[in-house]
Amino acid sequence: DLHTLSLIIGQLINSLICTIVKNYIAEARPICENAVKIHSSYGMPSRHTQITIFFSAYLTLWIIYRLKLFQKVWKILWITLLWLLGFLVAYSRYFIIQIIL
Repeated sequence: DLHTLSLIIGQLINSLICTIVKNYIAEARPICENAVKIHSSYGMPSRHTQITIFFSAYLTLWIIYRLKLFQKVWKILWITLLWLLGFLVAYSRYFIIQIIL
């Protein structure tokens, strides 16, 4: 259906934007003495963060415009939790870099 197609196309565009920005910024991944190199791409921006923020934005719009079951208070609560999750993922990416360095 259109909802699923929108989600897939949005995620593909999100992934393309992330790849372009990674190649433009070209920031190397943090070096850790005991780590095994498993990634060949650049480290910034975090794909984890970008995917989580995309889904937070997508689900926020879905909750606002499509979800008719909840009262407004529940919608606000779910939207707040979604964005809190997105920012926690972003912070975790930053925090991991601080631990490694």
